[in-house]
Amino acid sequence: HFKHVNDQLSHADGDKCLVTIVRTISAVLLHKGRLYRLGGDEFCAMLPNFNKEEAAATAERVRKAVDDLRAFGGKVKVTVSVGVAVSSDKGLTQADALVKAADEAMYVSKFTTKNRVCLWPPNPQELTLA
Repeated sequence: HFKHVNDQLSHADGDKCLVTIVRTISAVLLHKGRLYRLGGDEFCAMLPNFNKEEAAATAERVRKAVDDLRAFGGKVKVTVSVGVAVSSDKGLTQADALVKAADEAMYVSKFTTKNRVCLWPPNPQELTLA
């Protein structure tokens, strides 16, 4: 619901929201990965040498940490929809394929229930629903 921060509060509050989210995610990553902004309110965390279980657990900690934040401006609750993909999965040895897979999983999370972690490859029924 990041768009609601900009629309209901202001773009300055939207910027503050993004800074808060980045700090929250960075605290969860504990210098074990790097966080990149892809654009707007989309981010990518690269977690070297993490297997799928470790990456999913870290993603869930990120989701919970953001969910635990109070509403911005006392009005807008922001959550995250997370997609997880790991390079050890078939066909994900190239960086662009890995990011595309994580993005696909994130869209399933975002357009099914929001505020959840979805692993790649996503459930085919959920992929169709998204």
